[in-house]
Amino acid sequence: MRGYQKGTDVAAELRELRHAFTRAAAAIHASYDGDTAWRQAAELGEMVNTMRTDAAALRGQVIMSIMAERGLSIVKAADQLGISGPRATNLVKAARERGAIMTDTSDMPDQPTVALAIITDDSGQVLAEQRKDGIPPWTFPGGEVNPGESPRQAAARRVEAETGLSVEVGAEIGQRVHPKTGRRMVYLAATVTGGTLACLDTDDLSDVAWLTQDQTRQRMPDMYQPVRDHLDQAGQ
Repeated sequence: MRGYQKGTDVAAELRELRHAFTRAAAAIHASYDGDTAWRQAAELGEMVNTMRTDAAALRGQVIMSIMAERGLSIVKAADQLGISGPRATNLVKAARERGAIMTDTSDMPDQPTVALAIITDDSGQVLAEQRKDGIPPWTFPGGEVNPGESPRQAAARRVEAETGLSVEVGAEIGQRVHPKTGRRMVYLAATVTGGTLACLDTDDLSDVAWLTQDQTRQRMPDMYQPVRDHLDQAGQ
C-alpha cells in the first residue's frame, strides 16, 4: 500500500472506498453458495463497524488538532464545528482510547519507523523538545530507525545527537501508526545515564527542557494516551 502525504486526493480515495464496498456487496449477492454469502456479508458488516469506530476516532483526533492549533477549549471547538460539547467530548475520548486510526502498521511499508524516547526523572518530569517548525510544537527526542537498527538503538542514538544525554532505553510503552504522518511510531521508556543537557540539533529544535505533568498537558494536549498513562504513573 502506498504511503500517503499532503496533497493526496481524499475525495478520490473516498469514492474508491465506496466503489470497493459496492463491488464487494455485488459479488457477495451474486454468490451461488448461500452459506458462503452469509459469512462474507457478516465479515463485510464487521469491517464496516470497525471503519465506523475508526472514523469516530479520526473525528476526535481532528478536534484535538483544531484545539491545539487554534488554542480553543473543547466547547469552543465543538461550536465552530457545529456539534454539541458532549458529542465532541465523546469523540475526543474515543480518539484517545483508540490511539491510532489504522490497525495494521504493515499496511504502510514505505513509511519509516520512528522511535521516540520517553525520558523521565525521579520527580516525574519528562524531557521534551520544542520544534522550530511547530509541527508539532513540542515532541519527544528520537528519530527514524536506520536499516539494521532496532528502535531502542535508534532512540538512544538520536537522544544523544539531539540533547547530549546518554540514556538507557527500557520497555516499549506502545506503538501506533501516526494519524497525521502515517509513520509507525514506537514509544520507549528511558532514563538518563550520563551527559550534559543541551540543544544540539539547532537546525530543527529551538529548545530541550524538562516538563512537568501540567506543562505537558498544556503544550502536548493530543499526546498518545499510553504515553500519558505512563507519565501519570511516573509522576506518582
